[in-house]
Amino acid sequence: MSIRTILITAIATALALSSAMAQTPTNNSVTRRYSFPPIGLAGTEAAEVIIANQATNATNGTAASCSGTVSFTNASGTAISGTSSTFTLAAGAISSVHITGSTAGASASGRVYVIPAVQQTISTGAMRAPCSLEMTLEIYDTTTGATHAVITSQSAPAAVLRF
Repeated sequence: MSIRTILITAIATALALSSAMAQTPTNNSVTRRYSFPPIGLAGTEAAEVIIANQATNATNGTAASCSGTVSFTNASGTAISGTSSTFTLAAGAISSVHITGSTAGASASGRVYVIPAVQQTISTGAMRAPCSLEMTLEIYDTTTGATHAVITSQSAPAAVLRF
């Protein structure tokens, strides 16, 4: 190889590296979907998805944050209008979203089937915020407030508690 070829190759490599190093890192994201099992709701019952960010702020100063959407679909797999809600949770924060049986389409004496779900938006960038999302689904009586069932969904195996 001639010195000229080596010099041109070195300059081209240096230009390519400096161009790559000058690029701003992108902060893309992916969505992960967590679905609870299908549930039946009577007209006087409600289902409430409770979400909490159990992460702490990072030692480098990056604030913990979880974001996403809670939604409810009917037995046909169609989103139930007006029930989707977005969330952004800081470290230790809790939020909830609920749907009543009547909103889902149950009559006073009938039942309707619903699938609650949480879609979590996860950053794939180098500066992603700490996030440790825990979720619980409660089914309760809208008249008395009495809890009928609790379903957990987290890293550990799901548990169903009946009251």
